[in-house]
Amino acid sequence: MKKLIILPILIITLFINSCSSDDDNSNPLSFEGNWSGQYTGEGDNGTWSMTIDGNGNISGTTISNVFSDTFDVNGNVQANGNLSVTIGTANSGATFIGEMEGTTASGTWNNSSLNYNGKWTGNKQ
Repeated sequence: MKKLIILPILIITLFINSCSSDDDNSNPLSFEGNWSGQYTGEGDNGTWSMTIDGNGNISGTTISNVFSDTFDVNGNVQANGNLSVTIGTANSGATFIGEMEGTTASGTWNNSSLNYNGKWTGNKQ
């Protein structure tokens, strides 16, 4: 009789443990590392390089071929790969919006103060 009671308890325990919330394997860690690429478009073009930490925080630089200048990059990437960064300052810089998947990244950029925009692409190094 005791064996009949223990068996359902073991099955329920195994079921509860197999349904834990730590099964979500998508996290910013999958994008952690160094990334680089280029941006092109209306009014400006150049290269970019970014470092992503284990929490999805992004830092780096862009180099404008048109303005012959380097600008700081700051932002984040979410676990699903959605990326949002600011180049320069929010008032006078540009934004990169896009997606990362595996070792590739792409999206659009916009500098509303100068009415410049275009596309960007890159890869994990």
